[in-house]
Order: sequence, then C-alpha cells, then structure tokens
Amino acid sequence: MANIAGNPGPAPMLSGAAGHNRRRAITLSVYLLFLITDVAFSHWDELFGREQCGLVKARTWYQRVVTLGYRKPKPHFVRLVTVTPPQDSCEYRLLLAKLIGRIAETRPMMIVLDYSFSPHDCGEKTQILRDSIQSAANQAPVVFALASSTLQEVEDAHKAELDSLKDFGSEDQAVWPSDVPADGSTVVAGLYRLDCDTRRIPTYWPVFEKKNGRWMRDSKAVPTIALAAAMLYDPTLKDQPQLNGRENPFTSFISEKAFDPIDAVHILDENVSPAEWRLQRRIVVVGDAVRDPHESVVGRVPGVVLQANYIESLLDDRYFTSLSTAVGAAAAFICLVVIAVVFDKTDSPNRALFRSVFFLLLLTFTSYFALVQFGRLFTFWAPCVLAIPASYLAKWHG
Repeated sequence: MANIAGNPGPAPMLSGAAGHNRRRAITLSVYLLFLITDVAFSHWDELFGREQCGLVKARTWYQRVVTLGYRKPKPHFVRLVTVTPPQDSCEYRLLLAKLIGRIAETRPMMIVLDYSFSPHDCGEKTQILRDSIQSAANQAPVVFALASSTLQEVEDAHKAELDSLKDFGSEDQAVWPSDVPADGSTVVAGLYRLDCDTRRIPTYWPVFEKKNGRWMRDSKAVPTIALAAAMLYDPTLKDQPQLNGRENPFTSFISEKAFDPIDAVHILDENVSPAEWRLQRRIVVVGDAVRDPHESVVGRVPGVVLQANYIESLLDDRYFTSLSTAVGAAAAFICLVVIAVVFDKTDSPNRALFRSVFFLLLLTFTSYFALVQFGRLFTFWAPCVLAIPASYLAKWHG
C-alpha cells in the first residue's frame, strides 16, 4: 500500500544540513566583518588619508588593544615642561620668552617648543620672544613649530586659491608665515602636525608655501618638530628607511606620569634652584598643558606628551614597521580560516576552544618575537581575539 503521506525520514537530515550551512554562513559573515575592521583600522592612513582623523572613534579602542610593547620604556633623553596658558595670546608670548630664558640657564641639550607663532599684533612682546629664542639658541638649538592646514581646514578666504591648485593633495599642508624666523641650524622650524593614528611617529609632510604671492610646492617634504629635533641630536636618522616610507612607523609609549612633567610655574619661580629640574644635557620639550588634548593608547593627553614620546622613540630606536595592507589582510584572512577549520572539524566545543586559543597564543608569541628582534609590528592576529569566542558560542548553541 502506498504511503500517501510521503516519507518523512529525510526531512530532519535536510533541515539539519540547512541549519549547519546557515550557521556557517553567519560565522563567515562575522569573520569577514572582523577582517574588514582590522584592515581598515590597521591601515587607516593608506586607505583614508592621514587627514581623516575624526571619522571613527572606535579606532582609538582598537589601537589600545593591538598595540604591543616589549618593554616598559623610561625617558632617557627628554624632560617635559608644561605650561598653563594665560588668556591673552600676547601675554603668552611674554611668558614663553621668560620661560625659555630660565631653561637656557640650565644648559640643556636642546629646547623644543610645541608652539607655532603665526603673525599676531603683539608689538614688543613678539620681539622679546624672538630675542629670547635667539639668545637661547646661542647656547643650545631651539626647535619650534610652523602652523599648517589641510585643504579641509583652511579658512574660507584661502579655499579658492588653494582649491585651484590641481596638485594640492589630501595630505598636503599649507604652511603659514611665522613671527619667529628660523635659520635652519641653531633655530629650526618643523611641523607639529600629528598622524591621525597617534601610535605612529609623524615624520614628514608635503607642503605648499606662499612665495611672492603664489602658492608653490616645496621641493622637499618638511620634517615634524619631533623628527627635526631628533635629527639635530642624531643626524644619521635621516637615512633610516623606516622613517622615509609611505606610512609612518609605529612606536610604544611612555605615560605622562613617567615623564614627571615640570610645571612652568616652578621654573619661573626665582626662589627655586635650577638644579632641582634636572634639565642639564637633556632635550627640554615645552608645550601647552590645557588647550591641545589628543586621544592616544595611553589615554587623553596633551599634544606635548605625544611630541616628547616621539622624540624619545626616535632616539631610542623604538620605532616599528608593519605589514603592507595586502599582506596584512592576507595574513589575517589565513588566521581566520585556521580558526574556522578548527571549530568546524573539532566535535567538542571546549576542545576547539583550547586548540584555537593555543593557536592565538602562538601567533602573539611570534608577533612579540618579531617586535623584539626585527622591529616589525604584526597585528594580523587581532581578528582572532573576537573570532574565537564568536565561533565557540556558535558551536555551543549549534
């Protein structure tokens, strides 16, 4: 007699296979999301440009997770001086003039000012600042910053003339005049423009300057104040290939507390002995403690703390290069495939978890070794940190 109800036997098997394929598709989609996120956050500069700094706040948290440091560095070259700014910009210049004079009395190796001095009608106070910088430079080099803007940042009055320059790219900087002159030897100017990824040491920026009423591209990219200061101390840095690539190198960081910053108020106090500041034969970095905050892997810190870190890193050979975008993406993809295969071919979720965690630990150890021995920062293992628990939960509930 025929079974008019049909044979129900194969239905559960088909349903189970369909469910397995659906879970596999969802897992692969999640893996793909992890991979895209890793590539985007790891190679932000190359993909989106170094001027796109505020597009995704999550990038900062990602940076904190994947940034490795093979040791806890201490400052050996730099002393940090922080300034609480007065309201009046002209009084600020007068305060800096006095501060520079006091610092110069201690015989430092160099004075680095995390300041630009765009034209401002401050009369004799600007001249006092110039005289103070020149007097200090007779004893030790002084490095200060030039103000610059990307095309997105320039004022409307200048947009039309800059926008008309066909070769003014997204990373180019328009450099503005300065009230303080530089001679290139004892008084040196650089850019204080940071990389969007503050883990990276900013090295050079391509610039345009206005000469004889016309904007013209400089034949050479201009170094940042951190690199300019480091090259004054160690001229061989200009020949380091890691500092001349398309992407800026990474570094590990010293906390603001470890720098033991000195408040400018104490230096200006005539009753305090200069010997207490320990500035002799040090690179003294001076900057604003209030108006220039930046997100970083060591928290929200003043820009001058980042500049001090970059100088320390350059002189301590603590700069690392990463994989190219294509190679990094391929390595991350292979890691995710291995995790997927482990969970797919292992019956027990706990056993699959153990194997995948062991694989992750092996990757991190390899990355650690590459960082220590070769100065290479590998972060292709980062997507696995999220892929493993996601795969474990999927297998457990499957």
